[in-house]
Amino acid sequence: MSEDGEVKKGSYNQAGQIQDRLHELFSRINKFSISLFDFEYELKTYYYNIVFADLNTVYLTISASLTVTEKELLRKKQIETRNALRKTFPFKESNVLSFSSQRPIIFHDFESQDIITDALFEYRIIIEEHMGKHGLLNPAKDSEGGWD
Repeated sequence: MSEDGEVKKGSYNQAGQIQDRLHELFSRINKFSISLFDFEYELKTYYYNIVFADLNTVYLTISASLTVTEKELLRKKQIETRNALRKTFPFKESNVLSFSSQRPIIFHDFESQDIITDALFEYRIIIEEHMGKHGLLNPAKDSEGGWD
C-alpha cells in the first residue's frame, strides 16, 4: 500500500524466474554429465536419463520463445535422442563367470556409451543454439547489452 492509501500493483518478472530455472537445470545437467553412466539409486535411473529429462525441461521452458519451425526441429532432435537412449544400453554382460561368484561380469560397452554421449551432446547443442538466437543465454562480452 502506498502512503496515500492506494494499493500498488506488484510487478512480476517472469524472465528472471526463467533464467533462474535454466541456471538450475544446466547446473544439474553439468553435474550429471561428468559421469553419465553412474546410477542414481534414489531416482533408480542412470545419470544419462536424468540429463535427458533435464534437457527436455529446458526445451519446454524455452519453447514459448521459439518459432514453429524451431519447435519442430527441436522436437525431431528430442525424438532422435530418446530413440538412441532406448535402443542403446551402456553395459554388456560377459559370458565369463567371475572367480568369486557364479554371476556374470558386467562391463562398460564403450561403443554404446559413445552413442548415448553423442546423442545427448547434439541435443544440448541444438537447444543452446536456439537459446542464443532468442537471447536466453547470458550475453556475450562483445554483444550489445553484454558485459559493459
